[in-house]
Amino acid sequence: MCYHWNERMPMPEHDPDLTRAFALMDDPADDGFTAAVAARVSRKEQMRKAARWAQFGAFGLAAVALAYGVAGLIQALGPGLMAELGLGLAEAHGALAGGSFSAGLGALATPLLLAIAAGVGGLAVARATAE
Repeated sequence: MCYHWNERMPMPEHDPDLTRAFALMDDPADDGFTAAVAARVSRKEQMRKAARWAQFGAFGLAAVALAYGVAGLIQALGPGLMAELGLGLAEAHGALAGGSFSAGLGALATPLLLAIAAGVGGLAVARATAE
């Protein structure tokens, strides 16, 4: 005979028929508990799903608002930047056509720095979104 962990109460030997009988027995209290837990888990999963779709919707609205703002900024600043770039290139062409390489290089500094800044800014945005 086996003994319980406190050595005062004897335990019966392992009976596979008894174990099988308990496994097949229907416990009505457990059915209600299991149903309640399943309902709660289902409700939490539905809430998480709704929150996920709400986040997708919010990100979509934010993307539309950002695109609208960037489009307005490009429309406001784009013509001035293009005119500045065109004037800089025309000035550099005039200086290079006149034979002065250093003056042409100085005139190319503005468009060149503008292009470098745009490239570095694009790389910074790409790296920030990749992280």
